Amino acid sequence: MDLQEKWAWVAFSVDDSILDYLYYGIGVVELLTNTKEVTIMNKKANFLINRLFLFILVVLFFIVQGSTKEERQWHKQESNVEGNWFSVHFVDDNTGWIAGQTWILNTVNRGETWIVTETPEEESITFNSIFFFDKDNGWAVGSDTYVAPEGPSNSRMLYTEDGGATWKEQEVEGHSLKSIYFPKADTGWVVGRPGLILYTEDGGKIWEQQESETDSRFYSLYFTDTQTGWVVGSDGVILHTKNGGQTWDKQESGIEHQNLLTNVHFTDAETGWISGTDGILLHTHDSGKSWTKIDIGTNQHLRSLYFLNKEEGWVVGDRGTIMHTSDGGQTWNMQESGTENDLSFIHAVDSHLAWAVGYWGTILHYDKNAVSIEKEFGELPNEVLLKQNYPNPFNPSTQIRFVLLEQTEVSIEVYDLLGRRVDVLFEGVKQPGDHSVTFDASELPGGLYVYQLKTSRKTLTRKMMLIK
Repeated sequence: MDLQEKWAWVAFSVDDSILDYLYYGIGVVELLTNTKEVTIMNKKANFLINRLFLFILVVLFFIVQGSTKEERQWHKQESNVEGNWFSVHFVDDNTGWIAGQTWILNTVNRGETWIVTETPEEESITFNSIFFFDKDNGWAVGSDTYVAPEGPSNSRMLYTEDGGATWKEQEVEGHSLKSIYFPKADTGWVVGRPGLILYTEDGGKIWEQQESETDSRFYSLYFTDTQTGWVVGSDGVILHTKNGGQTWDKQESGIEHQNLLTNVHFTDAETGWISGTDGILLHTHDSGKSWTKIDIGTNQHLRSLYFLNKEEGWVVGDRGTIMHTSDGGQTWNMQESGTENDLSFIHAVDSHLAWAVGYWGTILHYDKNAVSIEKEFGELPNEVLLKQNYPNPFNPSTQIRFVLLEQTEVSIEVYDLLGRRVDVLFEGVKQPGDHSVTFDASELPGGLYVYQLKTSRKTLTRKMMLIK
């Protein structure tokens, strides 16, 4: 492929508004390479030209990619189940569960489809919290929906060893279990009301009560290991343990007692965050010896938060509030949720993938790499979606995901700039659902490639950049 062919391909791939600049660049390069005043050898000139070509390709790639990104990266997912959702948990990019009034749902394809799992049907249960240690072992806790809180024990705890295909009851005493967490497969805690803290070290076969010395209602807990944990709840209460719950010590929150603390999360033994009513957000960098109130620009009831590390995290709350920080909470940006419904809980897998759930069946999915299908294709495909590869740019391999809504024959192929097929990633019949294939470009030169998905009804293509 000579220089003119390369520039012609680039010109074909970008907007007309920048063609003049490209052809001006061609003229300058050709003038330099043909004039007698140039003293470098042709091989060096070609090397520099190729490098310049690749550099401009990378720049143009990001220009084109930027034009296809949606401003809103939170999108609604459908479950076809009515009710309010109070908890969500994912163990990897694809596998997760949500829980709420009566139902527990499971997905194995990033929420493209949500399946109702089988739970005891003799009574209605409100599930307040769900936690999975891995793909198989998980717990869901809550209360009997129609048993008065002041009556006999109304706590309910379910356990699964097969990813939620079947759920078993675990007997516990107490009222309105609100939150459950396992730092190890056999070691966990659950909290509820009034002042209830339960502990297990055998995977939930036996639960023992730990003394909290308060009647406050607990709403959330978090452990960084089997010894170090925090519990928060009503009356602005914060409890901390350094010995696995043998003793719980009160920490000063610095807020008024009428405020409710809703959720707690730590990224390590020193750095943690707590959300609460009236826009309350507390932060500590010394294990809770001191808590600082952070103004994030909202007075909405903040119900849940999740931090990936010391720098990046989210807070969600009433009226569809989603706030995000990438600098450790120094600045917070409002992210458009697309809903006015109250959001109950958030869980993130990494900086690119997160889910938030809430009232009136709200399930929201955040995908930082999402590309607007409407902008890419003009309309939503009826039977297939081809998604942007990740990571992108990449070296040497990347994942290509696609969604089929019916069983069909499908092929995934990769082409270079000249239209030559360089790889066939899949060819055959696929069932409905979310699928992925891996493109390994270890033996290929760096540059822009096109991958194509073809079915009997539609052909879709996208670009991807290999950098070496």
